[in-house]
Amino acid sequence: MMSISRVAALRNQFARLAKPAVVQQVFRHSTASAPTIPKTQMGCVFETNGGPIEYKEIPVPKPKPNEILVHVKYSGVCHTDLHAWKGDWPLPVKLPLVGGHEGAGVVVAKGENVKNFEIGDLAGIKWLNGSCMGCEFCQQGAEPNCPDADLSGYTHDGSFQQYATADAVQAAKLPPGTDLAAVAPILCAGVTVYKALKTAALRPGQIVAISGAAGGLGSLAVQYAVAMGLRVLGIDGGEQKGEFIKKLGAEFYVDFTKEKDIVSAIQKVTNGGPHGVINVSVSPAAISQSCQYVRTLGKVVLVGLPAGAVCESPVFEHVVKSIQIKGSYVGNRQDTAEAVDFFTRGLVRSPFQIAGLSELPEVFKKMEEGKILVLGSAFFLGGSHELSYAWRPYENPLYVETCLARDKAMQDGEESTYWLGPKNYMPMTISQYVDLLWMQYLTRADVEKVMRSKIMAKFNQYHEKYAESLRDTATLGSRVQRVIDQPAPKHAISKEEVSSIIGAFHTDEDLTDPDVVEKFWFENHPWIKLQVLTNTMYLASNIPRVARPAEQPEQPDGSKDAKLLSENNE
Repeated sequence: MMSISRVAALRNQFARLAKPAVVQQVFRHSTASAPTIPKTQMGCVFETNGGPIEYKEIPVPKPKPNEILVHVKYSGVCHTDLHAWKGDWPLPVKLPLVGGHEGAGVVVAKGENVKNFEIGDLAGIKWLNGSCMGCEFCQQGAEPNCPDADLSGYTHDGSFQQYATADAVQAAKLPPGTDLAAVAPILCAGVTVYKALKTAALRPGQIVAISGAAGGLGSLAVQYAVAMGLRVLGIDGGEQKGEFIKKLGAEFYVDFTKEKDIVSAIQKVTNGGPHGVINVSVSPAAISQSCQYVRTLGKVVLVGLPAGAVCESPVFEHVVKSIQIKGSYVGNRQDTAEAVDFFTRGLVRSPFQIAGLSELPEVFKKMEEGKILVLGSAFFLGGSHELSYAWRPYENPLYVETCLARDKAMQDGEESTYWLGPKNYMPMTISQYVDLLWMQYLTRADVEKVMRSKIMAKFNQYHEKYAESLRDTATLGSRVQRVIDQPAPKHAISKEEVSSIIGAFHTDEDLTDPDVVEKFWFENHPWIKLQVLTNTMYLASNIPRVARPAEQPEQPDGSKDAKLLSENNE
């Protein structure tokens, strides 16, 4: 997957299937026996760059020992597919080529070396089809940067066919029951912007600007950023786009069509500039401007790839403001799992309509003509039928998952969120770990907007006041681990066990009472907690307690009450 997407969902279908109802049956597939695989299939192929795209019968590929064969039910389309067809990127494409890199479907065959997929599993085909897994980049978890990377729909025949192969190591494993049409764009645009936000490494409560916020990548970036506890500034053109962006959760909007000085306008509305910028715009000017309006010590993450674009801005300002400019390509396997998890929990959505695979040439034509440009993270294209997708913002997000190791935790006999131990985050500092855990609370369903603003204001106050103590050189592999690195529980957590974990506070208060705990948080910052299903399991560190300030600063609503989190916490 690359960036600059306007995503649509294309349905891959058997040539002889006539009724959409038949297609729906794939979501209830049986694993009792291996499916019958035809020798030929229908696919979209082009022989030369910019040449005719032929919808024709082609052989069904056979999976190699390390590959799976996926019966592709849906495939997204983005601008990368258009570039692959045109051949206008400085990266040679395989010819002839079957494009597509956002496929979602069912595993129908696998090579003898594949252990992580079974016949009948749901799988996603990503931009990164395979990598060597042995170079210095793969060993660091940067598989997309592998010099021998195999790219779906570019160097490897992709998802614009009914059956496609993928390296089992890189294929995305999708949860049972996943809406395959809706998840297809997440495998491309979703993973890209989620990785970019992680690259920016911003704290909850900080401001992130999304350039091109109403577009394909941008609208998904807004949703991921909001779900991660960030304050979002959307940048785009037009009142209608502004309304759309704010409905997604953005706090600010700047309309570049109405501003003579876009840099000053952005710095004014954000009181000094955003802390970070995710630049998904296809405008070269927007890229250069982002380096100018970003806040001192801010971070500019480049994602969009407009042809021939150059980032031009004064070097003097870069140095004096100490800003960071980073490129963000695509996510690795863990990033993909996390991005999909946000989707399955209802935190992000991608509106779409469906067209037949044979309509791909018309889709490309409309993309070139700029006719496919709507308010959403996918463009709408009339097709054989339309799928509806229910979206519930902030639906039960009990954790923000960035760990490489995960163990299931049990609470009151029910499976809950994942146990997050410090070993999962090494070598993060104490400050970074506290920041991460704050995301878990800020994205909870019962935290309303006003309360969220209070939380962020209070958090920033404490973080700045005690920045020196929080940035202690101790890491989560030392003294903190001795207190909270408990084995992953295999049974229900009792009140006594909770009390023993949080005993480092030396307090007589009942810290299994959520209201007491929330008050205690602000009076004894910092401490570390985990929200688990019944809201009663907490982890505490032995970081030295900080004295409560004599006077609490005013909150956004004018109050001085330190007990901010007890409201809306049923």
